[in-house]
Order: sequence, then structure tokens, then C-alpha cells
Amino acid sequence: MKKLLLLIALLLFPLIWVPKDTLAGCFAPNDMGICDSGATCPPGPGYGFCCDTIAECGSVVNPGNERFSCTWNGTSCVVGVANCSLPGYTSDPLFCAGFSDATSCNGQVGSCAAPAALSQQLFCDSSGNPTSDPRSGKLYTAIGCIPISNTDKLIGFILRWAIGIGGGIAFILIIIAGFQIMTSSGNPERIKAGQELLTSAITGIILLIFSVFILEIVGVRILGIPGFGQ
Repeated sequence: MKKLLLLIALLLFPLIWVPKDTLAGCFAPNDMGICDSGATCPPGPGYGFCCDTIAECGSVVNPGNERFSCTWNGTSCVVGVANCSLPGYTSDPLFCAGFSDATSCNGQVGSCAAPAALSQQLFCDSSGNPTSDPRSGKLYTAIGCIPISNTDKLIGFILRWAIGIGGGIAFILIIIAGFQIMTSSGNPERIKAGQELLTSAITGIILLIFSVFILEIVGVRILGIPGFGQ
């Protein structure tokens, strides 16, 4: 037990006695922070990224938030020496552009930022083509444009697809039944099985067609169920 307490004390000792400035300097505001590079953070919030590399900041900042400087080119404040070493991260020119004279520009410290993600074309326009504008209220998918902003239209879309899938399955069963009958070679059992499958498929199509009319008349016109009449 004594050895364990001694070990914990040894681990905590560096954290207690490390000078304040040694741990400072990786995120704003660090008015008096000193980074490993020896650079002093400028006063005021927003100038906390004073480390030359992300390794000096440890885990307190996101990868890519490394320092770049601003320089005065005679007419405007531009990005000077950049140190954004991680792929996909670039220095932010708007940071330097915010300074209007050489005095305020030179020596300022900024941070690197990842470029904005490309806008994904997840929606449909009026012609059914993919677009990044969500105002159409339709989601672009492999099975068509799904109306997601209107419940009635969404229900209608689902019902139409369900009926189409049911009809497609019945059509495939008819083809299988016909093939089974043609290849029965006079076998009564295979002929009977094919006829039963054909009868079931045709019956299914008839029921599917009648269900459409029943749902249209009873569900929409009489009971007022939303969606299918769209």
C-alpha cells in the first residue's frame, strides 16, 4: 500500500510543480502563455494557437489547428509562413485579411482550418435531377424522388411501390408456372403443380387490381384516408 501511494505521489509531483507557462499556449485565450517553440501569445482572445506543430499542443485542440503568420505585402495583410502540415488543412486567408495596416498585420498568429465539405446532392429538383437544395422536399434515391415533406404524398409513394412490387412478383410466378408446365414432359404431378402456381399468380394479380379500386373508393372517397389519392 505504501509503495502504491509513493508511486501516485511521484506521478502527481510533476503536475503540481510544473511552471504555469510551460503548460500554456494551445487554445485561446492565453494572454501570457508560452509555447514549446518559445513564442509568446499576443494579448487578447483569439490568438491562442501559438504552437509550431500540433504535437506541441497535445490533445487540447483538433488536428490541423497549427500556426500560420500574417505579413503586410504593401497593400494588404496576407498569409505569410504557413505551417499546416496535416493533409486537408489550409491556412485561413480571411484571418489575415481582417487587419488593415502593417502594424496590426505583422506578427499575428492564426490557425489552420479544414476546407468545408462539398455540398451533397441529396434532394431532387422539379425535373427529378439531383440537387443540394432541400426546398423541393423530395429525397433523391435509386428508386426515384421520395417526397419527405408531405405525409400524403409519402404514403402514396409507398403504396404505389408496394403495388408495383406485388405485381412484379405475380408476373415472375406466372413465368415460372408456364416454364414448369412446358417442361413437365407429360408428368401429371408437375403439370398440376404448374397449373396451381399459375392459378395462384393470376388470382393474386386480380386481387391486387381489385384492392386498388377498393382502396380508392372506400379508403379515399368514403373514409378519407390520406395519401393514396395523390
